[in-house]
Amino acid sequence: MSEPSIFGTLFERSLDHGKRPQRGAHYTGWHDIERVVAPVVMAPLCRRSEVGKAELAPMIARRNPVTTPQTRRNCEVEIAGRLGAFIDELTAVRILDPACGSGNLLVTFLRR
Repeated sequence: MSEPSIFGTLFERSLDHGKRPQRGAHYTGWHDIERVVAPVVMAPLCRRSEVGKAELAPMIARRNPVTTPQTRRNCEVEIAGRLGAFIDELTAVRILDPACGSGNLLVTFLRR
């Protein structure tokens, strides 16, 4: 994956130094973006993931080889359903880059 900081640097250098602040044109580096990404997007997703793992643990334990084939199959279907629901939650996450700049915000979200 390419490094968007290259584009941000080129973008800022291409603008007239005196007019750049008037336009609000500023490249935001990934360190600054990460300060928003971690608590706003990643922390809730990680908490949801931990809750999901805790919900799956008893189901996984119930499907052990001592159970009947039908019980094992029912557990596997339920596990697959829960995992599918979590994947649906992840794919429903939408990120808006209001500045529409170099794309560094979106790349940082994607990498996380």
